[in-house]
Amino acid sequence: MAQEIKKIDVVDLAVKDPALLDSNDQVVMFTQDGDTNRMAFSLAVSEANNQNGCACIRQAKVTITSAQLLSINFTPIQIIPASAGSFIEVVSASVSIDFNTMAYNTNTNLILLPSGGEKILESDVLGLTSVTSLDTIKFTSVQGTTPRDVAINVSVETDSPIGGDSDITVYVTYREITP
Repeated sequence: MAQEIKKIDVVDLAVKDPALLDSNDQVVMFTQDGDTNRMAFSLAVSEANNQNGCACIRQAKVTITSAQLLSINFTPIQIIPASAGSFIEVVSASVSIDFNTMAYNTNTNLILLPSGGEKILESDVLGLTSVTSLDTIKFTSVQGTTPRDVAINVSVETDSPIGGDSDITVYVTYREITP
């Protein structure tokens, strides 16, 4: 018995590089019975994750300028936004530094922490000197918990660094857990 091929409704649906998709772009999603639905990309991702019981591994990246680093203790930089009803499990984190001419000194222990919480990862990449280029340095794990409904931020342990003129990029691999 031959199975019927379902019609795909793609009228006025532009072809686009997947890497360039915006959350509001329209996509076609196949249903379990073979039909198709046209919907916003963000909704399609959410539906696919919910249908498959996904504990999806995600990545976040933020570039922090030298000016931001010089006041980071007073103005932490958000790398992962809060998600209502969920908490964030950080799997790993790395940082790369685009060394310019002057190293940061004092207060160079970069940390990841939930908003208003204790540090969960740390790295002393800002204390490096005479680096011309650097791939990445991994953060090391420390104790700390991530409560529900809070963002994850990049900061330093004590007062902001002094001196230094290099930008950094922080990469975090994580999963969002909704109990």
